[in-house]
Amino acid sequence: MICKLLEIHQMDLDKVQVESYEGKDNLASAIFFAKKLKEKSKNLRGILIHRDRDNDNPQQLNQIIARQLKNYQLDSITTTLITKFYDIESYFLNQEHINKVYPSITIDRAKELIEQATNETEPTSKAKLRKAYAQYGKYDKMEDPKQKADEIDALYDTDPIKYRYGKDVLYKLEELITNELQLTDKISLTTLSEFIKVSEIEKLKT
Repeated sequence: MICKLLEIHQMDLDKVQVESYEGKDNLASAIFFAKKLKEKSKNLRGILIHRDRDNDNPQQLNQIIARQLKNYQLDSITTTLITKFYDIESYFLNQEHINKVYPSITIDRAKELIEQATNETEPTSKAKLRKAYAQYGKYDKMEDPKQKADEIDALYDTDPIKYRYGKDVLYKLEELITNELQLTDKISLTTLSEFIKVSEIEKLKT
């Protein structure tokens, strides 16, 4: 998906090298690769390190990455992309973008479809949030697991846009739009429009 996002921002993928660092918590591997790339590449213009925000604290993530980049003298040529919402797919949950790509769907209707997709995938999103809290020890002392799970579900309800699992929401949204337009083949929203703008990628282009 990062390649698709770069392409949408009109970056020449023939001049870009994309490497996976196998797991969101394996940032050390990404930074090690960036260091090696800097050492061997004379024409290197910049480095982008992408990390889905998931259910983590973006400020803390940025601080951790910035510290490591500075230790390896990579801070001056590296841009860090921590997604604004849960994941890259969340950037496409945008009513203006939908209206631009499919003009027959009004902005108001697109907003309704996004909300419907969000609601229909809510169980998965809540499960992701509960898993994140358990994995990172955010449950504290858990005397009543059911009560704690209910508390996490209530946290999701305070801000579904922040916590929803973009990948599943986008897939469901594309299904809903396909049905709305009475099409046979499933549509894709991961396409170019002026409403998909990621400042970190724009910065990399300059």
